[in-house]
Amino acid sequence: MADLKIKAGAGSTNKLLIQSQDQANNDYAIQIGDGGAATINHLVLKPGSAPSSPTEGSMYYNSTTDITYVYNGSDWIPLTNLATGGEIINYSGYRSHTFLSSGTFRPFAAGTVDYLVVAGGGGGGGYGGGGGAGGFRTGTGFSVTVQDYPIVVGNGGNGANILSANGATGGDSSFATITSNGGGGGSAYTQDGLTGGSGGGGGYGRAGGAAIATSPVQGYGGGAGVNINPYPSGGGGGASAAGGDHTAGNTTGGAGGAGRTNDYRTGSNITYAGGGGGGVASGSGYSNTGIQGAGGAGGGGYGGKGSGGSRDALTNTGSGGGGGGYDGTNYLSKAGNGGSGIVIIRYAI
Repeated sequence: MADLKIKAGAGSTNKLLIQSQDQANNDYAIQIGDGGAATINHLVLKPGSAPSSPTEGSMYYNSTTDITYVYNGSDWIPLTNLATGGEIINYSGYRSHTFLSSGTFRPFAAGTVDYLVVAGGGGGGGYGGGGGAGGFRTGTGFSVTVQDYPIVVGNGGNGANILSANGATGGDSSFATITSNGGGGGSAYTQDGLTGGSGGGGGYGRAGGAAIATSPVQGYGGGAGVNINPYPSGGGGGASAAGGDHTAGNTTGGAGGAGRTNDYRTGSNITYAGGGGGGVASGSGYSNTGIQGAGGAGGGGYGGKGSGGSRDALTNTGSGGGGGGYDGTNYLSKAGNGGSGIVIIRYAI
């Protein structure tokens, strides 16, 4: 290229003008104004690797990934949208896309991603079992290409609002070829707990539901209830443990099975997919010593006791709702709703 010269001029402002010999008088390759900001026709970065001792604002071009990076003081951030969709967070060398509702994930380059897919949790049974947690699936090194990937986030199943009804099974969640099954609804006294990603707990005198998938395992089965006053029901299964059976001398509802932790969203572990606790009867004609089952770690709802309401599972955890209770006269303890699911995709940056 032609030599560059620094040309002094009698402009109206103070600035440095760098002009090549083949440019017109008012066409400058670089202009640096009073405030220090530079205007240039184009910038060429020599391909290289990340500097060993960067300062905030440092940049380099990686010819392997065809991406320019800038240092923000703690991490190298790519100057490109590697992908779109969901809630985007950068942390410790990763970028995560979190979907709290259904949407679309679109990468702009082929590569590999890690994923977490949690389905919606099951609702609690009317007089009985806690809802099972939604299926929990996670994996690394999943290949993606430049295309739209529909993301489905399953809804939580509704808790029953009459004594004899089962809780609704949660909705499936999916990403590409990965599908997690909705958690099984907790049962009343009319049938066993429902099958699902994790099985729903059984109402009094009924068995818990089974986990629907065994390869890969998405969760565990629900606990059993017993037909003995105060009729404690079983807890719903969770992502890392089965729901509890009735316990403590047939007076306590089964606890929901514990969920599983994952750090893909922020780099810190968050627990998902806990089972709902089993409900108990309390009131006229029933023992008042019954204790409702606790919700499983990860957001599972606790069971109802008599007229004491069951708790809904936490949203976007895929946990199961608590089973309903009974006060002996009126059905005043509606079963808890299951929590909606969540899908998280992350990749290195």
